Amino acid sequence: MVVGLPRLRDPHPRPDAFRRDAQGRPHCPDGPAAVWPDGWAVHVWHGTRVPASLIRGDWDTDRILREPNTEVRRCAIERMGWPQFIAAAGLRQVGDSAPDPGNPGQRLTLYDLPTAIYNVPVRVLLCTNGTPERDGTRRSYGLTVPAQTPDPVSAAAGLLGLTREQYLTLSRAT
Repeated sequence: MVVGLPRLRDPHPRPDAFRRDAQGRPHCPDGPAAVWPDGWAVHVWHGTRVPASLIRGDWDTDRILREPNTEVRRCAIERMGWPQFIAAAGLRQVGDSAPDPGNPGQRLTLYDLPTAIYNVPVRVLLCTNGTPERDGTRRSYGLTVPAQTPDPVSAAAGLLGLTREQYLTLSRAT
């Protein structure tokens, strides 16, 4: 046994605080998800690292629409909430919402997106995750589809490489 050697400082100290969501992913809706002894912190939304300003609630719709990182943009919209984002962004609904044949009990809604996001006309299909989270909730999310997509069912079908008629016959998409 060697005596008298100084104890080496751990080069990777554990954070003083570490918060997770129900799925065990780093997450904190109102502050940093992890804080280290030296004060360094990381802000995370359901496993995705995001700027502190997003968690503080400093992002308005214009800031969200200017965000180039699609995952960070998705987190910002989730934090704001899809209904609030749709209203604040002035998204125009295309046709009526429709039941999702591939996700029983859920609805599909199609919106025109401002060209400021992609610099080309696209639409966004608002849909609901087919698999409940561990806490039983279902997350809504938006998927971009071509601007000529006529309705939400056609949009969902196209994302799976199916025709509208084929998608309507599904009992559950996987």
